[in-house]
Amino acid sequence: MKENIYDELEYLLLEDEGDEEMVIISNKSNNIVIGELTPKEEIPGFRFSMSDEKSKRLSDIYLDATKRLSNPYLEEYEFQTEDEKLFSLLHNLKRYSKFGSSAYDFKTAIIDKIPFPRFPIKSQRWKERGRLHRFSFASNTDLPFDSIVDSSHTKTPKNPSNYQPSYFIIRDHTTESIILALRGTMSIHDLIVDLTCEYEEFQLPEDVQRGIETKHKVHKGMFQVAKSLAEPGKTGVYEVLKRELEANEGYGLVLVGHSLGAGVASLLALLLASPTTRQTTVWSRLPRGRRVHAYAFATPCVMSAELSKRVRPLVTSVAYGNDVVCRLSLGHVRDLRNMVRFLGSNKQKGGEEGQETASKIIRKVLDYQSRTFFANTEEGRKDKEEFENFFWRARQDVYKHMQNEKLYPPGTVYWIIGNERKPYCDARDDDEAEGSNKEEEKASDVKGNGNEKECNVNNDDDIFEKKGNITTSSGKQYIMLEIDDVSKIFEEIWFSSHMMFDHLPHMYESVLRKL
Repeated sequence: MKENIYDELEYLLLEDEGDEEMVIISNKSNNIVIGELTPKEEIPGFRFSMSDEKSKRLSDIYLDATKRLSNPYLEEYEFQTEDEKLFSLLHNLKRYSKFGSSAYDFKTAIIDKIPFPRFPIKSQRWKERGRLHRFSFASNTDLPFDSIVDSSHTKTPKNPSNYQPSYFIIRDHTTESIILALRGTMSIHDLIVDLTCEYEEFQLPEDVQRGIETKHKVHKGMFQVAKSLAEPGKTGVYEVLKRELEANEGYGLVLVGHSLGAGVASLLALLLASPTTRQTTVWSRLPRGRRVHAYAFATPCVMSAELSKRVRPLVTSVAYGNDVVCRLSLGHVRDLRNMVRFLGSNKQKGGEEGQETASKIIRKVLDYQSRTFFANTEEGRKDKEEFENFFWRARQDVYKHMQNEKLYPPGTVYWIIGNERKPYCDARDDDEAEGSNKEEEKASDVKGNGNEKECNVNNDDDIFEKKGNITTSSGKQYIMLEIDDVSKIFEEIWFSSHMMFDHLPHMYESVLRKL
């Protein structure tokens, strides 16, 4: 039986060492606090002595705990508790969200009031291309300046006509990893990649090798960018990654991005590693067997639902609130077009001209809002039920026109929402269960008014699993849900006043910091 880490620490630190008195406290969050019963300054000639053997063992325990609780590849270790797994996940999400937001521009340094080093304004050090960008990135991510080994800001594109994504490459000795941080949409060239939203067929290299003919759909524009990063001689990224991995034996590869950068990072992970082994492959031409993981924030819809599920071990995605980018692909736009056409139609069931569908629905809504329904009378209940049946039929009629093929966020997807925007299941699951479709299983963003049925997140049949329920110091509550089926949560565009604001990089960093 494995000895408890707290027991061993107590043995190492509290064993009688002369007259020195120390105390170790384990608080509710399992943080270890080591301190003296008396402040150091009040103890004349304070000394702490420990044998070399105990010192080495204490160092080994610290390294083991760091490895277990702060590994970017989310590997599971023996005797690792569920709390430790959740801590490791949140630690990585919080840390790498900074990388995604800091990749944008050095101007964020001005906004965040980062203290710049006091070099003379005409110093040759500031004339070095891209130095300010690298300093800003290092300051935002709490990294040493010299850990940034390469950046797109330090070089001029060989061919200006070819798209060059903005990036930073970091050598992180703490986690023994090489990190590629990709910037999101910020230029007209980035926007062109976003709008190249046709679907392209893709086969996993390991499927091709095994003779499996399964083909998946991916976002064409972002997939082309990912391929350029994975090929020698295109952007220079491949050469730097290969050099750093060869120079640092045993180091893995972490891919990070926000928005466009998240989509490219996710697809690049598929080109460099196997979702089964989560390691670099022979066809990546990188040192073989290195661990790989991608962290994607505000991830756009870049792959089919089947492929998204398959790459869950390799990619971790985060969506916040009603972020429209996480629900936007060519299929979503076509659904919206079809819905507008249907609502603008004025055909009756018999084919005769009639009142426009949208106008009819609006009239019904206004009539519904102007009425007072008496629930204690049979007539009042009947009138209300009649209105609700109309709205439900209208919803089903609209849904019939929203069946285009769509793409979704990739991998293991976590959805963070505020308590005031808690998801609710459709309440109509009793009398119409036999004739219902998958719309009834989907969560909606309608604010609860007491009539909706709250989703039971502990039910194995539900489409998401509750991963966290944390109340901040301000009293606001955030809930993080692990999505089991992306095709049900991200199937439709949800229109709201904060659908664009929820996409901003600082929102992700801020919300994750509060979890």
